[in-house]
Amino acid sequence: MFLKAPDHPEITAAVGRLAAAGIPVVTLVTDLPASARIGHVGSDNRAAGATAAYLMGQWLGDRPGHVLTSLSSGAFRNEEEREMGFRATMRARQPGRALVEIAEGHGLDAATQYDLVRAALERDPGIRAVYSIGGGNIATLRAFSDAGRSAWCSWRTTSTTTTRGCCGSTGCRRCFTMICGTICGRPAS
Repeated sequence: MFLKAPDHPEITAAVGRLAAAGIPVVTLVTDLPASARIGHVGSDNRAAGATAAYLMGQWLGDRPGHVLTSLSSGAFRNEEEREMGFRATMRARQPGRALVEIAEGHGLDAATQYDLVRAALERDPGIRAVYSIGGGNIATLRAFSDAGRSAWCSWRTTSTTTTRGCCGSTGCRRCFTMICGTICGRPAS
């Protein structure tokens, strides 16, 4: 069985029951390292987050601004690892830049993600960029737009189709393509 699931004790126990029944489990995208899974298929998420931070730092340069990080849920290990890599690299390379985190938008372009982003923008007028680790990108963009704000943005994604919804600037589309090409292992086009 191939499985992408949150890292919860109930899921780990279920994987144990599958293994005991002779059903091998391989985790995809996000790992369950404490489970009886036989293997994991996915990228080095800390390195992916570090790469995103490096590129974000290059685009922002010396311009002031805080960076919003958006996770769909704290339950997905891959998102936590990307956030850790991003945060560690931003602290090392841009120590004066504030990072603002939101979570539990569940990766959906729904009211929850929109409301989380709008609330973050209202609390922190210094947010100028977003690293969307867990999806909900259209809601995120709409929240920036409705707040009358623009941002440099970078998305973690496996689909280039979301470039159509990007912030609208040539620089943002370029940064999206570079992030996708770098993190997803495809050449930037």
